[in-house]
Amino acid sequence: MALAAGTKLGQYEVLAQIGSGGMGEVYRALDTVLKREVALKLLPEIYARDPDRLARFRREAELLASLNHPNIAAIYGVYSEGSRNCLVMELVEGETLAEQVRRGPVEIEEALQLCSQICEALEHAHEKNIIHRDLKPANVKVTPEGKVKVLGFGLAKAFAGDGGASGTPTPVIDSNSPTLSRMPSALAQPPMENASPTLPGVILGTAAYMSPEQAKGKTVDKRADIWALGAVLYELLTGHGAFHRLHPSRARQQAVRSPLAKPPLPPGRGSDDADADDEPDTVQEIIARVLQAEPDWAALPEATPASIRALLRRCLRKDPQQRPRDAADIRLELDDARAAAAPSASTVIVQAPAPAPRRWLLLGALACIGVATVASLATWYLRPAPAAPERPVERVVSALPANTTLPLTNVGVLALSPDGRRLAYVATGSGSGQQLYLRAMDALEAAPLAGTEGAISPFFSPDGEWIGFATGGILKKISASGGTALTLCNLSSGFRGGTWGPDNTIVFASGNTVALMKVSAAGGEPQPFSNLQQGESSHRWPQFLPDGKTILFTIGSTGNYDDAQIVVQRLDSGERKVLIRGGTYARYVPTGHLVYYRAGTIMAVPFDPVALEVKGSASPVVEAVSGDISTGAAQFSVSDFGSLAYLSGGPQTVTRTMAWVNRQGVATPLPAPPRAYRAPRLSPDGRQLALGIGADVWIYDIARDTPTRFTFEGNNTNTAALWAPDGKRVVFPTDRAGPINLFWMPVDGSGPEERLTTSPNAQSAGTISPDGRTIVYGETNPKTFQDMWVLPMEADPRQVGSSPGPAVGAEARKPRIFLQGPFSEYAAQFSPDGRWIAYSSNESGRLEVYVRPFPGPGGKWQISTEGGAEFAWSPKGNELFYRTGPQREKMMVVEYQTQPTFSASRPRLLFEGNYVAQVATSPAAYYSVSPDGQRFLMMEAPEQTSAALTQINVVLNWFEELKQKVPVK
Repeated sequence: MALAAGTKLGQYEVLAQIGSGGMGEVYRALDTVLKREVALKLLPEIYARDPDRLARFRREAELLASLNHPNIAAIYGVYSEGSRNCLVMELVEGETLAEQVRRGPVEIEEALQLCSQICEALEHAHEKNIIHRDLKPANVKVTPEGKVKVLGFGLAKAFAGDGGASGTPTPVIDSNSPTLSRMPSALAQPPMENASPTLPGVILGTAAYMSPEQAKGKTVDKRADIWALGAVLYELLTGHGAFHRLHPSRARQQAVRSPLAKPPLPPGRGSDDADADDEPDTVQEIIARVLQAEPDWAALPEATPASIRALLRRCLRKDPQQRPRDAADIRLELDDARAAAAPSASTVIVQAPAPAPRRWLLLGALACIGVATVASLATWYLRPAPAAPERPVERVVSALPANTTLPLTNVGVLALSPDGRRLAYVATGSGSGQQLYLRAMDALEAAPLAGTEGAISPFFSPDGEWIGFATGGILKKISASGGTALTLCNLSSGFRGGTWGPDNTIVFASGNTVALMKVSAAGGEPQPFSNLQQGESSHRWPQFLPDGKTILFTIGSTGNYDDAQIVVQRLDSGERKVLIRGGTYARYVPTGHLVYYRAGTIMAVPFDPVALEVKGSASPVVEAVSGDISTGAAQFSVSDFGSLAYLSGGPQTVTRTMAWVNRQGVATPLPAPPRAYRAPRLSPDGRQLALGIGADVWIYDIARDTPTRFTFEGNNTNTAALWAPDGKRVVFPTDRAGPINLFWMPVDGSGPEERLTTSPNAQSAGTISPDGRTIVYGETNPKTFQDMWVLPMEADPRQVGSSPGPAVGAEARKPRIFLQGPFSEYAAQFSPDGRWIAYSSNESGRLEVYVRPFPGPGGKWQISTEGGAEFAWSPKGNELFYRTGPQREKMMVVEYQTQPTFSASRPRLLFEGNYVAQVATSPAAYYSVSPDGQRFLMMEAPEQTSAALTQINVVLNWFEELKQKVPVK
């Protein structure tokens, strides 16, 4: 029962009730001894009868008395008389923030200033190891002088405890982490306005401002207050709670909101039910949104600084590990944003005209002065208010550290963090090889991240605190603060981009010729996300859309990704929709655009991420951007808050030359002109080369210096071709009939091509046995990554116990598994005697070269000792070559013998050289060994002297330019 005015509680005389809630009733009272007004917070009687809870309350009151800060309402003492127990508090005049917000959103500068003062209060409390746990607008008052006073400190913690000793039924509350539980019927009450009460007897904080860990009953720390602070700031800026459903009656009072982000309604409360929409939110509905939904970020005022948008997202991360650690850090960001928005001394501030109705009243009052005067005043008074100044677009160049260059590569090089504060990129330092570098955008230089050697295609976690990347056939992550790089899962072959979702799911392209996979950001067994359909060769370059449930990615069907398709697909249903035909590397940006890459240009088109529809036609927005049409990679990145980073240069034209290199490292160039050569393979007699030029296989006559095209139609022949032992046929992979499978064809064109394998999985040509009876090839498997298969081409007496028979027809060729496991095994190669298979595997955590007997059984021998790939047997026997080093610049050799069993010597360096290697994507050899084993046909890349390889272009506030060039209607 409420206390009447005049009631005496010791030296305190009740003047009036000024509030009530779950924590009890609050009264204005007069301290008759000290002659000052105070606030009395009267505990619910249900606790006053519980000695254990009462003792806890008193101990907490003593702790709270240690708080002494101008932004915290002071505690003067504790009063107890019979069943009445209350806290004697400083009486704070003024309005609560809740009362202010009822009138509508607070101006941005004022909201930042108020929250900065709240941060000061939290800083002081946290230093004293006190957590508020019930921070909300109703617990923050603003005095008439503009001073913030935080109320109710420590109450949630003070009243927490075990069941009462009195036997009275009370809610079950964990003392470390207050949370909701079933209420006794005597305590039940209907939802209050805004469905955000602190329920009677429930020591938990308020549902709409509770952190997810509070709602789940987990142990909380000061980061629960950080969450609540974010919710308060969001409410000040938007005029409604971060996790409230905006009811129609309130929606009409707010500014027009974007339809791009709506928190999901609970089952049974659909938007068609008008009556239900007018009901207050229930606690259960709000907690469901706290645990599952995101705030409507589009509801923030357009003028909200990008830094504040980023700060809000970090404060309201579901995972407390991803939130800011200290209120002091938040206060500094708030103050910086206010300072940045403040006009300079030279800025002229023009008073905006009064609202239109008042203009007409004024004109009417002045009518008697004369028509000319009225007309003159009207001309000035009715002119439109000056437009709000746009944030200036700034272009800067981020130079790389000295002796560091960007790689000319066909994979991803750079990534901006979502908040635009960090830039990660791949670079090669002097003597350090290729690795990740990280630059804070307010720092002078980038620093290398140890443990990221060989990294490609970086991507950030949503909070910008982690970086995902691929290296050596493994997907890894590393903290942006440094530390150990953690393994997440194996990859098939190569890597074509990843994206990190808000629920800590990573969707990635595991290889060159596969569909998308997904894996937990904590690591584990990857699962398929998409499936290749007829005519599709690859899914790559994915990005989560804002709903966290839809993936944007690129589908390739030819070797030219200017002709690729950009699609979206739902995580839950698998439903897919084509958005753009002709482009790659699409990214959604919060301005309501899709930006993507085509023909060396970043294109933009308006896009609705809710309806998943492109609106209108695309326009170029940035030209001469580096990319690769053969892989679809584009070298640009966009943050959620307006920054663009990119590399200049346009579409890459990969040109290489070829040279013979002897065992001492002396090179003799071949006369062949520079072209897009790849994976040269010498014929058994050493007179011809089968090699890739562009997307086709060519046969190059070395003596005559004459190339002849072998395959046509620009087929996706991603890996090396193979010569049959007699030199009359070449085996090659192609996607002309669906997923990449194996075909072969006579070199002289005397017969048609013949399909050798039929599989829904992409394959790579590996090796043909010296007797021509067997092909061992690689196949990508969504679950087991890269496996080795055996295809019999002729009956083999070692396998069937009979003499060699005629060639086996295509219908009788039945592939069988040779090597399959939890790791990736690549690029099998038969030894000259056909009894051994060399291959690369990432089972040790990096690529190494191994040898095992064929057809088995038997063990295996590790050949390389410090990483190794791109291996080749000497045709003369007794030697095995491989490459190692950060850029595979070292050619190594081991001597081996096979009797009485296989054994190999220690590796030794043969020569070093800057020859082309597929460090990022393939362990297959990008060279060939002459028949006598004395020379190596290597490929050389042109010197990288361009300035574009030593700098990254950054455009700040790029969204302003984007909106002007491609308006969203």
